[in-house]
Amino acid sequence: MADDLGLCCEGQWMVSRRHPERVSRRTPGLQVMQAQCVKTQTEFYRRSRSEVVEGKGHTMGALYWQLNDIWQAPSWSSIEFGGKWKMLHYFAKSFFAPLLPVGFEEDGVAMVIYAVSDLSDDLRLTAQISVLSWSQQDPVCTVRSPTVLVRANSAVPVFRQPIDALLKGCGNCTRRSCLLAFHLEDEHGDQRGPANHHFLCSPRDAEGLVAPNITAEVRANAAQGYVVTLRSVALAPFVWLDVGDVPGRFGANGFLLGPGRSLEVAFLPWGPTSVAELSGALTPYLHNILRFYGRNASITVPDLQDLVLMMSVRPPEDVTDGNPLQNEHCPSVEEILTHYGLANETHLSPEQLDRICPAVLTQVLLPSCPNGPSTEVPPSADYTVWGYGFLAVTIINLASLFGLFLVPFTKKPYFPKALGFDPKTDNYVKNAIGIFGGFYLLFFTEKILKMALGIDHEHSHFPEAEVSSDCGLSNGDASEKRDCVILTSVSTVALEKSKISNIKTVAWMITLSDALHNFIDGLAIGASFTVSVLAGFSTSIAIAIFFNLLSAMSCYAGLVLGILLGSAFAPNAIFAIAGGMFLYIALADMEKQSTRMVFFVIQNFGLLTGFAIILLITMYAGEINLG
Repeated sequence: MADDLGLCCEGQWMVSRRHPERVSRRTPGLQVMQAQCVKTQTEFYRRSRSEVVEGKGHTMGALYWQLNDIWQAPSWSSIEFGGKWKMLHYFAKSFFAPLLPVGFEEDGVAMVIYAVSDLSDDLRLTAQISVLSWSQQDPVCTVRSPTVLVRANSAVPVFRQPIDALLKGCGNCTRRSCLLAFHLEDEHGDQRGPANHHFLCSPRDAEGLVAPNITAEVRANAAQGYVVTLRSVALAPFVWLDVGDVPGRFGANGFLLGPGRSLEVAFLPWGPTSVAELSGALTPYLHNILRFYGRNASITVPDLQDLVLMMSVRPPEDVTDGNPLQNEHCPSVEEILTHYGLANETHLSPEQLDRICPAVLTQVLLPSCPNGPSTEVPPSADYTVWGYGFLAVTIINLASLFGLFLVPFTKKPYFPKALGFDPKTDNYVKNAIGIFGGFYLLFFTEKILKMALGIDHEHSHFPEAEVSSDCGLSNGDASEKRDCVILTSVSTVALEKSKISNIKTVAWMITLSDALHNFIDGLAIGASFTVSVLAGFSTSIAIAIFFNLLSAMSCYAGLVLGILLGSAFAPNAIFAIAGGMFLYIALADMEKQSTRMVFFVIQNFGLLTGFAIILLITMYAGEINLG
C-alpha cells in the first residue's frame, strides 16, 4: 500500500516536471489523485490498528509527507506556499477524524465497512449504507447494519456483504451506474463522524453522469464569517470551491455533493472581504455579466431583456436548417422568470441568474426567437424593377395625354375661355368677384378648420400614415423589407418667380402642383417595386385606379351640380367660383402656414386689400391711360 502511495505522488511529480504545459490543465485531476491516494493509504493504516492481516496490522496511526511548501512549486504538500489548503488537506481533516467509517472491497468481492475510533469511550454504532445512482436524485436503496459495540481506541468491522448481492437487492444497479455512500449513527440515530463514500468503478468509467449545474449563494454569517449554500441537480463528486486570491479557507472541500438538497459550507476569511467579492470569485462568468451592466451583485429585469435580445441576434439560417426546435415557442423574459418562480423579482442575484441560464442560452437555438438585423450581403440589383416601374408610371401618364385630343376644340365658341380676359372689351367684374369668392371661401374654411382642429396644412393624395409595426421602415431606416409600403404626405412648396413671361402664372401653379403630386405617386410606386413586383403593381393599381379614379368620380358629382346650376343661373358665375377654387388649390402652399389668430387677421387684411385694389382696377380699367 505504501508503494502505491509512492507511485501516486511520483506520477504527479513527473508529469509536472516533464510536461509543464500540461500543469494548468491537469492540476485539478492531480489534486484529486493525490488526495485519494493519501486517503486510501491512511484509512488502511487506521482500520488495521486492532488486527493483523498477513503480517500487517496493529498500526497506531499514520503520517503523510508533506504538510506545507517553503517555495512555490507543484509538490506533495497539502498546503500551498501561500497558505491555501489543497484538496489533500481538506481530505485529511476527514480521514484523521477521531471517529471514522472506512470502507473497502475485500478481495474484490465483498464490501466491508469498519468503524475506527480514537475516542476514549465505548460506543454502540450502526452503519447506514446508501446505494446512489449517478443519474438519479434519490438513493436507489438504503441498508442498515446491525448495531455493533465499538470500544475505545479500536477498529471494528460493522458491515460485510457481497457487492453483487447488494446491487441486486437495489434494482438495476451496476458497478458503473452506482456508488456507495455511508456513515455511522449512534443509538439515538444521530450521525457520528464524517460521511464517506466508495466508488465501485473509476469515475471516468461511470455511466449516467449528468451535469450537476451547481449554484452557489454567499451570505455573511457573524459566527462563521461567510456561508456558501450549494445546490445541485445531480450527483457531483470532488466538488471544489475556489475563491482565487481571496485569503481564507472553507469548512469542507472536494466533497461529494448530493442532488436535490442544499449544503452549507463555511468560509473563514483571513482578511477583509465581502459577499460581492466572494460571489464574483466563485462564479466569475456570472460576475462579469453583472460588471458589464454596472450593478452591485444583481441584474435588473430590463438588463436581462437586453441580454436575451443580444444573445438571440444571429443570422436566421444558422438555426433553421434541420433544427429539431423549429416549432418550439420562444419564451419571453417574463415567461422565463415565471417558469423559475421569479415573476415578482425586479433584480436577479448571481444565483438566480445561474438558475435561469439554460433558458437564456436556449434563446440562441430557437428559430422563433428574434434574430435581429440580418448581416447578409444585399442581393444584386434586379433591373426588372426599373422596367416594371417605368411601365406602370408610363401607363398612368398616358391617361393624361387624353387632354391633347381637346386642343382642336379650343377654338370653338362652345369651349370656355378659362384664361385671359381683355379689360378693354370684356366686362368681367362679376366674374372677378366670383373668382375671389371661390378663392376666399376655401381659404376661410381651411383656416377655421385648422384653428379648430390644430392641424398643419397639407395637400396630398394620401393622408398622414402611421408607421405600422409590421413594416420594417422607421425614420428612413430600411433595415428590413417586407411586403408593405408606407405613404406619407409632403407639404410646403416654395417657387421662385417665373422668368418666362409668356406663360401664365396660374398655368405654372397648376402644372407644378400637379407635377408634385405625380412625383409623390412615382416615389410610392418606385419604393413599392423595390419591395416586390407584386407590391409595385399593387401600389400602381391603388394610385391609378383607387385614388385617381376615386377623385375623378367626384367630377361626375360636379357635372350634375354644374348642369343644374348652369340651367338656372349664368354659367359664367360658376366658372368664376370654380376658377377661384383652382387658384387657391394651386397657390395656397405659397402662403405662410400658421394656426395663430394674428396671422389669420394679417392674411385676411392682405387678401381683402389686394382684392379691393384689383376690383377697382377692373372696374375702371377702361378709363386708365398710362400714356
